[in-house]
Amino acid sequence: MKFRLLSVITAAATLGVSSGCSTVPVQSSRQQAQALLQRSAGTLAQFPDNAEAAENELRTLLAAPLDATAAIRVAWLRNADAQAACAQLGISTADIFAASRPANPQLGLAWLWPSPHGGDRKLDGTLGFSLDDLIRLPSRRQYGAVELRAAQQQLAAKLYALALDTLDAWLEAAASQQRLSVRRAIAESAQTAAELAEQYRLAGNINAVETALQAAAGTEAALSLSRSERDASRSRSRLRQILGLTATDPALQLPTNLPAAEALTFEAQQLHAEARSQRLDLAAARSEVESVSLRLAATRRFRLLGGSAVSVLGEQEGDSRRTGIGAGIELPLFSQGQSAVARATAELQLAEAHVRQLEVSIDAEVDAQLEQLARAYDEYRQYRERLIPQRESIVARLSEQANFMLTGPFELLLARQQSYSAYEGAVDALQSWWQSRVALARALGAPLPMPVRGN
Repeated sequence: MKFRLLSVITAAATLGVSSGCSTVPVQSSRQQAQALLQRSAGTLAQFPDNAEAAENELRTLLAAPLDATAAIRVAWLRNADAQAACAQLGISTADIFAASRPANPQLGLAWLWPSPHGGDRKLDGTLGFSLDDLIRLPSRRQYGAVELRAAQQQLAAKLYALALDTLDAWLEAAASQQRLSVRRAIAESAQTAAELAEQYRLAGNINAVETALQAAAGTEAALSLSRSERDASRSRSRLRQILGLTATDPALQLPTNLPAAEALTFEAQQLHAEARSQRLDLAAARSEVESVSLRLAATRRFRLLGGSAVSVLGEQEGDSRRTGIGAGIELPLFSQGQSAVARATAELQLAEAHVRQLEVSIDAEVDAQLEQLARAYDEYRQYRERLIPQRESIVARLSEQANFMLTGPFELLLARQQSYSAYEGAVDALQSWWQSRVALARALGAPLPMPVRGN
C-alpha cells in the first residue's frame, strides 16, 4: 500500500505541474490594456518599464513649460487613481487566473495503533478530487477569458477618462492664467484713469463726482483682478491634484496662450456609429454581457450536478493491503439549482440594461457636445472677427482724436479697457470651444484632441 499510495500522489502532482507552475500573467494583462488605450491615445499610452524610468521622465516633463501632452503623461505616471486602477486590474487578473485552475486535490492519511488486546497497526490514505470542479473548469476558463478582457477594457477606459480630465484641467489653468494677464491690463488702465482723475480734480478740471466715478471703476477693476488671481490659483491647484503632484514637486510652468480654435464639420450619424464602436466603457459593458451569458449557460448546464467528488482509497492493516475508488455526489432533492439560474438570469438582464443605458447616454452626449462645439466656435469667431477689431478700431480713432485734443484721456482709457474685456471674452469662448471638443472626444471615445498651436 505504501508504494501504491505514493504512485497515486506522484501521478496527481505530475498532472498539476502544467497548470500549477504557471505564473499569474499580470504584466501581460496590463500590456493588453495598454494596447487598447493606444487606439485612443496613440504613443502617449506607452509607459516606462520601471519606476526609475518613470521618475526620470517625470522630472524631464516638469522642467519645461507643461503642454497638454506632457500633462497627460504626468497624470498617468503620478495620479493615484491611475495607479489604483492598474492595481485593480492585477487583482482581477489574479482572481480570474485562480478561477481558471482546477482545485488542488486533498490528501488524507490516518495511522491507527493497535489496542492493548492485540491487532495490527492500520494505515489509511485517501486522495480526493472535486469532480464538479473539474467538470465546470472548461466553462470557467471560457467566461474567465471574457471577464479578463472586460477588466482590461475598464482599465483602458479609466486611463482615457483621466487623460480627458487632465486635459480639461490644463485648459482651465491655462485660460485662467491668460485671463489674469488681461485683468492686470484692465486694472492698470483703470488705476491710471483714477490717478489721472485725481490730478484733474486738484487742478480744477473735473468735479468730485467724476473723480469718484473713476476711483470706483479702479476699485472694481482691482477686485476683478483679485478674483482672477483666486481663480487662477484654484485652477492650478486642481491641475496639480489631478496630476498627482505634491508640495515637494516643482512649480508648474504653463503656456501663456491657449491654442487656436478651428472650424470643424461632423456628420452626427457617423459619430454615433463611431462612438458605439470606440467607447472603451461600452466595450467593457458588452464584454460583461458576454461573460454573464456564458456564466448563465454553464449554470443551467450543471444545475443538477451539485457537489461531487471522486477519491482514491488505500488501506493497510498488517500484511493486508487494499486499494479502491470512492465517489460522492450531491442528490438534488431539495434544490435543483433554481436560485443560481434565477440569479444568473437577473445578472444578465442587469448587464444588458447597463449596455442600453450607455448607448442612450452616448447618443445624447454626442448630440449635445456637437451643438456646444458649434456654438462655442461661433462665439469665438464673433469675438475674433468682429468685436475685437471693432474695439481696436475705436481705440485707434480715439487715440487720433486725443492727439488733436478732440476727446479726453478718460474716454480713451475706457475704450482700452473695453478692448481688453473683448480679449477676455475671446479667451472664455476659446476655452469653451476646447472644453466642448474634449467633451466630444469623451463622448466618442475618439483619439485625444491635442492642442499644439498657440493663439
